[in-house]
Amino acid sequence: MKFKHYIWDFDGCLCDSYPHTAQMFLEAMRRHGRTELPPYEDVFLRLQVTWLHARDYFGMTPEEYKTLHELDHDFTNAPVPRLFDGIRETLEDIVAAGGKNYLYTLRNHVAKDALDAYGVSHLFTDFVTRENGFPGKPAPDAVTYLLEKHHLNPAETVMVGDRDIDGQSGINAGANGCLLTVLDKNCYGEDMLASSAMPMKARGVGAFREIMGIQN
Repeated sequence: MKFKHYIWDFDGCLCDSYPHTAQMFLEAMRRHGRTELPPYEDVFLRLQVTWLHARDYFGMTPEEYKTLHELDHDFTNAPVPRLFDGIRETLEDIVAAGGKNYLYTLRNHVAKDALDAYGVSHLFTDFVTRENGFPGKPAPDAVTYLLEKHHLNPAETVMVGDRDIDGQSGINAGANGCLLTVLDKNCYGEDMLASSAMPMKARGVGAFREIMGIQN
């Protein structure tokens, strides 16, 4: 196995949550009286740049953005997010091979609650969420915290996420970074892998496992 320690992003990496967020984005606009809404697919792709990018691109008001946060932090709204296919087995196989998993997400405690509900939280050694108060990605602070707290060798540690800012937070902490995406194209029409600056990149869990040498 290429690395011993895997620090995982949540949204769009472990969990297929962007459909939920895109639906709640549109619902927030609808609740504040908008009658002309942007196309779902455009919202979906813009959110995967960053929430702030989507907010500014579509001219979301502060009130609408506040409502988005309130709606998106309640996973009882439909569609209910799911783990990506192959993630559960990958987490299990990492642990079986003597490795460890960690969570680093900009989402709040709802991410850990979801992992509890999926029955996979026991496969994680530690969790960093918004409540920890670290600066946002690609700042290295949260990854550095995990490295120091658990005495991890940076050379044996990789930060995995669906955006470059995820992996870059690991690189900025002296560890490694990897892009893991299920998308073919970004909102600019560019191939996700070709446009990524990450030294390691995979489209789908199968390709990720191969790159990382994770065996069944």
